Amino acid sequence: HAAQHCNELQRSDDITLNLDHQLLGLGSNSWGSEVLDSWRVWFRDFSYGFTLLPVSGGEATAQSLASYEFGAGFFSTNLHSENKQ
Repeated sequence: HAAQHCNELQRSDDITLNLDHQLLGLGSNSWGSEVLDSWRVWFRDFSYGFTLLPVSGGEATAQSLASYEFGAGFFSTNLHSENKQ
């Protein structure tokens, strides 16, 4: 059976990476309060990307990754308003 909660996941040798573009804020009227508009996810066309950088175990320290030089133009500055309807 599929896990409904993270504590029900079975241990595996596989690695799963989940990338979420947006997450809905707290509230869903389950306890009488809707999500505030400032945290609401508005349905609209979108696109985003990511880059995977291979590293070996000895290279994957937080300090070595924090000081890694990605080069000019690696990160996009094309930002969009998150609150458009």
